[in-house]
Amino acid sequence: MMPELLEPIVTYTVRNYLNLNNSECLQQYKGPVSIVRRTQDEVMNLDGQHNFRSNLGNMLIEEMLKSRFPKLFVDELGEKSDEQTRTLWSWLSAVDSFNRDEVLNGWCYNAKQCEQLIRSHLTLNPSCEYPLNIGEDLTSVKKTQLVLYLVTKMTRNLPSSHCTPLPHSYFCQPWSIHSVINQSESDSGDSDFELINS
Repeated sequence: MMPELLEPIVTYTVRNYLNLNNSECLQQYKGPVSIVRRTQDEVMNLDGQHNFRSNLGNMLIEEMLKSRFPKLFVDELGEKSDEQTRTLWSWLSAVDSFNRDEVLNGWCYNAKQCEQLIRSHLTLNPSCEYPLNIGEDLTSVKKTQLVLYLVTKMTRNLPSSHCTPLPHSYFCQPWSIHSVINQSESDSGDSDFELINS
């Protein structure tokens, strides 16, 4: 509990010097990111501990993907496309890994094909700076598959409540788009999904 005497100082400091808009801060950061989403979080799940759709991390993930890969969320005419967003939210709302895998299966998800698409784009556009224009010439299905690939690489789900300490295994280097271009064709680029289901 904060002493009453310090409340005005803390309030002033937070309101005037701290940017608590995580999405805005994340858009300014151009490096690799790994988001750990606690699936049983009683604080972040606004509509109850077991309502994953209401997890505030979902909006952060959506905003991050849209700011880093904007062309994946527009149609052939450059208009906003809801298909990729709906599919992303289906994956984010899934209650467990089995249901998330069902979303991937529904889109004939193949991590190797997605990596090849990214590798091809980065070979032609080697700057690798966000936002990337990948997706300009892709079909809606390929865009959706790429969105699913990216969310599986950048998001880790932890079945825990808000105050549970993160396991040590969650402290690792985040996935980087650079790892795709540096990966040779002969490397095993299988995702966890493909390894489990093979």
